[in-house]
Amino acid sequence: MLSHWLTLYHSRALAPGDWRRLLDRFGTPDAILGASADVLRAAAIAEGTAEAVLDAAAPGNPVREEVEADLEWLEQSPDHHLLTLADEGYPDLLKEIRPAPPVLYLVGQRERLCDRQIAVVGSRKSSPYGRDQAFELSAGLANCGITVTSGLAAGIDACAHRGALRAGGATVAVLGNGVDVVFPRSNRALYGQIREQGLLVSEFARGTPPRAEQFPRRNRIISGLSRGVVVVEGTVRSGSLITARLAMEQNREVLAVPGSVRNPQSRGCHQLLREGAGLAENAGDVLEQTGLAPDGTPAQDSLFRHAPPPVLPDSLQSVLGKITDDPVPIDQLVQRTGLTLSDLSRALLQLEIRGRISRNALGYCRQGPVS
Repeated sequence: MLSHWLTLYHSRALAPGDWRRLLDRFGTPDAILGASADVLRAAAIAEGTAEAVLDAAAPGNPVREEVEADLEWLEQSPDHHLLTLADEGYPDLLKEIRPAPPVLYLVGQRERLCDRQIAVVGSRKSSPYGRDQAFELSAGLANCGITVTSGLAAGIDACAHRGALRAGGATVAVLGNGVDVVFPRSNRALYGQIREQGLLVSEFARGTPPRAEQFPRRNRIISGLSRGVVVVEGTVRSGSLITARLAMEQNREVLAVPGSVRNPQSRGCHQLLREGAGLAENAGDVLEQTGLAPDGTPAQDSLFRHAPPPVLPDSLQSVLGKITDDPVPIDQLVQRTGLTLSDLSRALLQLEIRGRISRNALGYCRQGPVS
C-alpha cells in the first residue's frame, strides 16, 4: 500500500540499511508497521528507531499530513508519479545498488526510467570545449536510441541534457533536491523541456532544498540507472569523479573524454584514464565499451550527427550574436544590441527556452554549438 511506504519514508527514522533489512525480514511496509516494537528491535535496527517508526503511523502524527500531501500531489497532474521498490516499473539496475532508494518522485514520462541509459556528467565550471563535447556526445547517443542521464547542474550536465533533446531523444535528470524545486534557477527553461520530453527524478521529498550532502546521494542514482558513466570534465575532487567512483563500485563501465593538459577541469578525466577508464571520443566509443547496440541500423557516418538546430528569426539571431561563451551582464547586452530592456528581456527568454543560452549570476552565455 503506497501510503504505508510513504509513512515509513516520511518518518525519517530508517537509515538506508534499515530499509533493506526490514523489507527482507517482513516483506512489506504494511507488515513492518504492523509489527510490535520488540519484534522490530529484534530485526537489528538502531535503538529508538522502532518506536519512531511506529509513532509515524499513529493518529495525529505530522507524518500523516505529509503522506496525504504526497497523495494529493500525485493526483494533481498525469505526469506526477511515485514509485516504490515493490513496483513493477522500478528499474532492475537501480535495485542492484546499495542502498537502493525506497521511494522515487517522478515528473514527466515515467517509462523513461527503464530506458537503456548512459550518464554524461562533468563540471559546473566547464570550458566551451567541454560543453561542446557533452552536447555532441549526448546528441550522438540520442540518435542511437540511448537515453542520456545527468544531474541538471549548470555546465556539462545541462549541455548533456540539451544535446539529447536537440537530437529529438530522451533524457533523465536526477535531482539533488525535491522534484518540484528548480535548481539552479538558470535551468528553469531546461527543467520545463525535460518535463515535456523526458523525466525528472528525485529520492528527496517534495520541497526539499538543495544541500551539499544530498548530491553524492543523487550521484549514486545517476550511475545506478545507467549502463555506463562518461565524465567530460572535472577536477580530481569533483562531484563527477564521485559519480565515476560510485559507478565502479556498482560494476558500471566508466569512460572519460580527454581534454587539454592546461585545463584544470580535465585533470579528473586524465586521472580516470590513467586508472583504466575507457576513452570516449564519440558515441561509437561509448556504445562499443558498454556493449550497447544502436536502435535500428543508422549508417556509421551518421551515428554522431544530431538534428540541426532550428533556424532562428533574424531578431533573435542578432541578439545571440552579441552573447559569448563567457557570461555577459544584461546591461552590457542592452548597449551591444541597442534594444530596450523590455525587448531584450523578451528575446533572451525566447533564446533560453530554445536552449541557445543560459543564465547565471554573472549574466547570459551561449549553450551548445554555435549556429
